[in-house]
Amino acid sequence: MNAKLILFSNHIEWQAPNNVLIETLQQLQLMADPLPNRDDHYRSGERFMEHLTFVGCSPFIALQPEEAKANQTYCAIHLPQQSNHYYSAVDSMSTAPHCPHCRKAHPTWQTALQQWHKNQTQRWSCNICEKTSAPWQWNWRKQAAFGRSVIEILNIHPHEAIPSQALLDALHALNQTPWQYAYVREA
Repeated sequence: MNAKLILFSNHIEWQAPNNVLIETLQQLQLMADPLPNRDDHYRSGERFMEHLTFVGCSPFIALQPEEAKANQTYCAIHLPQQSNHYYSAVDSMSTAPHCPHCRKAHPTWQTALQQWHKNQTQRWSCNICEKTSAPWQWNWRKQAAFGRSVIEILNIHPHEAIPSQALLDALHALNQTPWQYAYVREA
């Protein structure tokens, strides 16, 4: 199961030029040079461990491909290709998101999400209060990410690490909007 920590702007419409994201993340030394034959995947940088706070009892994290043992994954940074469509990723083990108005769970969220992927202007209607909201406005409990500017930190499992305030502040400076994060596992 692939797991990742995803950073994304609260301003869902904002799209940073990839060169700006690359320059910022390399200046922070969160990421280094691209991985061979993977232009949109980068090695973790020299200050990677300063920008993520790992929780738990001394986790072993391979930071470079050379450090990974056979069949072991390593941390890398992926900048998904930008497009006119919203990026979205939802944890494969996610529970139902909650309405931003009445806080009740959306019982048919999987179907609503599939329909939204076909028409990203569609808003979700709450079965309880009947108010509508965009899917990213629902409370996903850090189990989903939406946006146009997204940073994926690969092979970080849910709640294994959190981004430092310095990293979130540096991303905030890009568009004067707070950034948030989510954990996603793909089956």
